Amino acid sequence: MPSLTTYVPGSIMKKSLILFDLDDTLLSNQMSTFLPAYLKALSKALIEYISPDRMVSTLLAATQTLVEKTTPLKTLEETFDQCFYPGIDIPKADLQPIIDQFYIEDFPKLRNLTQPRPEAIRMIETALEMGCDIAIATNPLFPKTATRQRLSWANLDHHRYPFVLVSTYESFHFCKPHPAYYAEILAQLGWQHSHVVMIGNEWEDDISPAETLGIPAYWLTDENQSGTRMRLSASSCGSLTNAVGWIQSRLADPGDPPSYQPIPAIMAVLRSTPAALETLLKRIDTHLWSEIPINNKYSISEAVQSLSHIDQETSLSLQNIPIKSAHPEAPLSANRQKTERNDYPFEEDNPLSSFFESRLEVLHQLEQLSSDQWRDKIRHPIFGEDTLQKITEYIAATDRTVLQDIYLVLNSDILT
Repeated sequence: MPSLTTYVPGSIMKKSLILFDLDDTLLSNQMSTFLPAYLKALSKALIEYISPDRMVSTLLAATQTLVEKTTPLKTLEETFDQCFYPGIDIPKADLQPIIDQFYIEDFPKLRNLTQPRPEAIRMIETALEMGCDIAIATNPLFPKTATRQRLSWANLDHHRYPFVLVSTYESFHFCKPHPAYYAEILAQLGWQHSHVVMIGNEWEDDISPAETLGIPAYWLTDENQSGTRMRLSASSCGSLTNAVGWIQSRLADPGDPPSYQPIPAIMAVLRSTPAALETLLKRIDTHLWSEIPINNKYSISEAVQSLSHIDQETSLSLQNIPIKSAHPEAPLSANRQKTERNDYPFEEDNPLSSFFESRLEVLHQLEQLSSDQWRDKIRHPIFGEDTLQKITEYIAATDRTVLQDIYLVLNSDILT
């Protein structure tokens, strides 16, 4: 098994990354008005197939499943499909042409419920002039076409502005307010950015989970509201107009990059790795995984196998820790293992399937432990003896190393 290099923060990373929420950040769009209009229009488009009441209740229930989703298995789209279409007793294939037509003909009519924000456009253009990468960190509960249309309504068409990532439910596995959603953004971008900031208008969805990862955030809020809720000294709040000055100050004196060391941040990184790997590796044929070299040391397959090996050793080490949690979860039963194993999107001999299985087991074990047990020392055959928190920091750091290496390879000329 190849030896993976130690992750050194900032060793390869150069550019700064700005994460922007979309609705009521870059685009004036009150969801309390927009969502009922959207549901009414979609219900009307599907009325020949299903009653509006049943359609809306089933769609909202499926959406709630996405909000509660914490497993890296399956994209949000796949999870939604498994909840929504059986719930209305209609195969997706029967409705997909009508839904596609809805987004072509009816969804654009909702534009008049929104308004572009000129100050947001100036902020995006200023950030690009400053050499920043920009990702649209909108809650990925909509398909790509709906998100791209809303960007165009904001006069921020993706063809004109070089966003490095726009989160949609086709390619994401987590959504807001989970910190794993933000970790998945950074993971899909190869953990390559030296500094990251988040700008959004919702405390629970945008600000709190970003700060949980150690990402400074700018909270778009009324001037009479206090910023004392901000946990990081580098975070701030105020108007959209003043956000430009905050961005400039953060880039002038960015401080240290996020350490991702608090326990919730570690768990978010561990959850995001298999999710991001699935998305990134869809770009290339499976048979090439063993042929593409990384740093001339090991292949993509070997790198993924190494992560699986680390997790297997970690799982064995965690078995020696007694469960002290006040509310331990039920053991991972054979039925649950079989069900989740059947959810893997890969063949049995695919290294990513093995990694998914070992990572799910480690996550399950860690979720059962009390906060005190994270300070207990354990002996790990790869990382030696240290506290559980420090050991998992090493594992998360190795995850970031592998994703950084794979991302750099996938975006090099080696595949062309």
